[in-house]
Amino acid sequence: MNILVVDDDLVCRDTLSVMLRRDSHEVFTATNGREALEKMTRHDIQVVITDWVMPEVNGPTLCSAIREGNFGHYVFVILLTSRDSADDVIRGLSAGADEFMTKPFRVGEVRARMRTAERILALESPPGPSDIAAPSLQTPRRFPYAARQWAAPCIKGRDPDVTDFVSV
Repeated sequence: MNILVVDDDLVCRDTLSVMLRRDSHEVFTATNGREALEKMTRHDIQVVITDWVMPEVNGPTLCSAIREGNFGHYVFVILLTSRDSADDVIRGLSAGADEFMTKPFRVGEVRARMRTAERILALESPPGPSDIAAPSLQTPRRFPYAARQWAAPCIKGRDPDVTDFVSV
């Protein structure tokens, strides 16, 4: 995956970058939210891991800007911060973060969150040709997208119900 690590702390930024590269990810870095948004327009970023407190544009503001932006696909956002109050968690998630992690981070936890990001992003990825014909429970990673594509012609101007997905 293409991951953007955003943190004004060089040690944290480099530590995350090295770990993610060892896990075969393509890693880009930025020192603040403004720089991150610029890099997101030039690179196909799938995951952003951002600090909260940074100069110019902070983490929650960056999360909001990502949600308001048009990147052609969903961008998974992890807010990684030393802030840990319940109000901070609520504010970060409300700003658009998908995950909230506290510093100091644990490598195993970052890897687990990256697997979560991969699962979430796979739900919206276009299916392969065999998935379009008829979605099945044997293709769970592609099922939501394929089911919508397969059922779309059956749904005419109303909310779908279970009968739209079952042959009668």
